[in-house]
Amino acid sequence: MASGDDIDRPVPQRQYCFNVTPNGNDVAATVVSHMVRMNVKRLGVLTAAGVYGDIVTQVMTGAVKVHDSDGIALTKVERFADDGSDLAVKLPQLLSARPEAIMIGSLLPGAAYAIGALRAAGYTGRVFLDPSSGADQLLTGATRQNAEGMYMVHPAVLDGNPVAVTTPAGLTQREFYNRYTQAHGAFSGVAPYAADALRLAVRAVSQAGTTDHAKVREALEQTQYDGIAGGYEFSVQNHGGMEPDALALFIVQGGGWARVS
Repeated sequence: MASGDDIDRPVPQRQYCFNVTPNGNDVAATVVSHMVRMNVKRLGVLTAAGVYGDIVTQVMTGAVKVHDSDGIALTKVERFADDGSDLAVKLPQLLSARPEAIMIGSLLPGAAYAIGALRAAGYTGRVFLDPSSGADQLLTGATRQNAEGMYMVHPAVLDGNPVAVTTPAGLTQREFYNRYTQAHGAFSGVAPYAADALRLAVRAVSQAGTTDHAKVREALEQTQYDGIAGGYEFSVQNHGGMEPDALALFIVQGGGWARVS
């Protein structure tokens, strides 16, 4: 359930690791495609200094290159400490490149520090977050107000009450969202991954007819499954199987998440 494409790759060295969160390349491609639609030409990237920030920087750089013909350019990348202690130095350096949009790549609490620093600096361009920023966990305290108008790419289950739900998977997602919020008062962006991880494991044990590690792994590698967070299609070569069509764009509106597309 953790974030980072290197959790399940390379597969020969990660034989017993399966990832139920979105793949970084898919998140980056979704973010950049929306930026292109918004006519953003100058992108800045603000990522944490650790391994997770390395991955976000890499996938965003690759996604921008794919859209080079659309005129979008990565103007500057800045890395900041997880505790936000150097944002007073790093953020002005990023803003000096005059980005029209900024992608924040950090887990909590780093994402919250970055959001607060951008608001304090008076930045008025678009700001994008990835799913690992925490969803509802992010929208607490001062960050709830600071994040207003910012975007996040996240599995569509974050939209708990879509206007039209007709598919079995969509109905299951809505039921899960409603039951979870009734039980806990707010929705956790991590909850769908936890539900899918548990159900995938139970399903694999059932199909294997045993808890033998190798046989459970083999069962998972033959899995196609419509989960709460999205669809999964694992294989011998692919242990991070969430399908990219599970992703949607959300905006913070009135202190909560509203689906854009």
